[in-house]
Amino acid sequence: GELLGLRRCDVDTGRGTVRVELQVVELKNGERVVTPPKTAAGRRSVALPRAVTEALSCHLDRYTGPDGHDPVFTGPLSEGLRRASLYTAWHAALARTDLEGLHIHDLRHAAGTLAAQQVATMRELMARLGHATPAAAQRYQHAAARRDSVIAQALQAVIEGALRETDTLFRYGGEEFVVLVVEPTEAGLQKVAERIRAQIEREWIEQDGGRVPITASVGCAIGLPGRRDRDLGGRLVQAADEAMYESKRGGRNRCSF
Repeated sequence: GELLGLRRCDVDTGRGTVRVELQVVELKNGERVVTPPKTAAGRRSVALPRAVTEALSCHLDRYTGPDGHDPVFTGPLSEGLRRASLYTAWHAALARTDLEGLHIHDLRHAAGTLAAQQVATMRELMARLGHATPAAAQRYQHAAARRDSVIAQALQAVIEGALRETDTLFRYGGEEFVVLVVEPTEAGLQKVAERIRAQIEREWIEQDGGRVPITASVGCAIGLPGRRDRDLGGRLVQAADEAMYESKRGGRNRCSF
């Protein structure tokens, strides 16, 4: 309903936002009823990724009328889009892309889950999706948490397979791991780090019937304990953490020392 209720004046391609003010309900007799969203939370402004903004801008230029109240999505005769026309076009697109079985509302679920995976807060999810209560938004957070656990377990198995018997693996939190390498040389530490990075790069995660590639940003530090050195471990972790962020800034999927 919100999709069919969008007007040209609701889209700001300069700022990359869409404002949700109306929804269209199509009755059984074919009558179209335009109403505000069901709750006050449904009236909202949603920021769009740049790729979506660019595609929407092209759509407005090609299909949408010039008046601010012209519908963004139109039917064959440039009138307000009917559900029947929407579903006909939807199923044709699915057939061309081998995505049969996907429902339009699945796009909303995917967007909610992706937002949760980017560590969106409960309030941010509610605002983005127009939810009046936390219950619906929690579903996306729980799905993201389950996915995070699966990814972490897969990473742990991959890293363990790339280590020597004398090396020890620790999960540091989330998707971060620490490897304690015993009596390393600088060249040996570089080999261990590169072996881990390369092994992870060869793996993937199964998601929604497809393969999602994974990579690792690796930070390394080496040091020898002194007789009175009681905090070498903390300094090494801090130095390795800073090196890891250097790998991230350098383009990810690399090792820094």
